Amino acid sequence: MCIGGSSPSPAPPPAVVAPPAPVDTTDINSQASAKKAKEDEMKRQLAAKGQDSTILSGALGDTSQAPIKKATLLGQGVQAS
Repeated sequence: MCIGGSSPSPAPPPAVVAPPAPVDTTDINSQASAKKAKEDEMKRQLAAKGQDSTILSGALGDTSQAPIKKATLLGQGVQAS
């Protein structure tokens, strides 16, 4: 037996808030991958350029005549052929 009226009403449910829109990371990822690809290409070009500067002859080596001088008794050089 209840005396005193009705029971208190329950609190209203909280308002439904929409979740925030997802951040588009594809643009960030594509920029990062483009930057990495550019850096990789620069490294590859530098590596290739570095090797070219050290190779001074072909597969057969230097086939030109070496400029040598043959010593004489008086210390003068004579061009040898």
